[in-house]
Amino acid sequence: MLSHELLTLITETVSTRKTTFYAKDGEVYDRSLTCGASEVFSCPRRVAYLKQGLPEDVDFVPSWGFAERGNNIEPWMASAINESLPPKYIFNSWGTGQVTLSLDELSCTPDGILHSPNGAIQVVEIKSIDPRYKGELPKDAHILQVQVQLGIMSHLRESNGDSPVNSALLIYVNASDYSDIKIFDLQRDSAIFNTAKERAKRVFNEDPDTLSAEGKYLGECDYCAYTERCGESILKFMPKGEDISEEQEETLFKLISEKDEIDIEHKNFKKKLEEKSEEIRTYLRNEDIQKVNTDEFSVSYSTMAGRRKLDFEAIEGDGIDLSDYYTIGKPSQILRTKRK
Repeated sequence: MLSHELLTLITETVSTRKTTFYAKDGEVYDRSLTCGASEVFSCPRRVAYLKQGLPEDVDFVPSWGFAERGNNIEPWMASAINESLPPKYIFNSWGTGQVTLSLDELSCTPDGILHSPNGAIQVVEIKSIDPRYKGELPKDAHILQVQVQLGIMSHLRESNGDSPVNSALLIYVNASDYSDIKIFDLQRDSAIFNTAKERAKRVFNEDPDTLSAEGKYLGECDYCAYTERCGESILKFMPKGEDISEEQEETLFKLISEKDEIDIEHKNFKKKLEEKSEEIRTYLRNEDIQKVNTDEFSVSYSTMAGRRKLDFEAIEGDGIDLSDYYTIGKPSQILRTKRK
């Protein structure tokens, strides 16, 4: 068997794997019926397209690598937790025992539930993390996911006369070094859960094309199965009106004022960031330090080769006509605001 043949076989096999989720009664849970805890705070337009059964873009190829990484690290960590606990602690609903809980349009599948001897219950959520990740932990998306889990579990328990679940453990495992583990304590926030319930309702009950296309600033468009449909919808429903009511004027003024304030803050932070970067560059030049790596930080300062580009004046001077080789991209949306 040739290498590319084996690679094709592996890719075809692994990419078609489907995780089966089970409800509390042991029946297979249909995730299309609810908005999952990991979905509800992602782009509502994308989730609505998915949950309302609209067809994916024809040329969309789903990525499976990150999910498969998590599917391997999660049971490893859960098993390690189970083996490590002192007597009288109970860790259940993990691995093959995971249970999907649902409440109206929301659902969640915690990676495990930890029971302490004093009766306290904690949600456990396990994440794999890329060793190259330089941002802060825990990630906002994971905090929101856990809050949905806490909210659903608390509501279901309280409806049965039991105490709510007020805390969770969010665990990160370095995908290249399993010994690098970070654990964060989280407390229940009812306001976040209430927001999640409203977002889930909109996903199932409103026209997806009327919902916010949040994927642009959430960084989800590169992995979305509906980018073509979404882009066409935005252009199709571009507004044409130029008259507004007093109520509309008041709403727009409020939104634009808030945007302007954020824009000023962003520019100030950007200026401060560049000032500090220049301070570091100046120090490195004066101290003749090009690159160093310590236990506490790393820094490098070097030049980068210029980018290759076509010299259009030289091309025209040689009498070469490039007009037949230009292509026109798809239209895009432009928003300009100004507070007077």
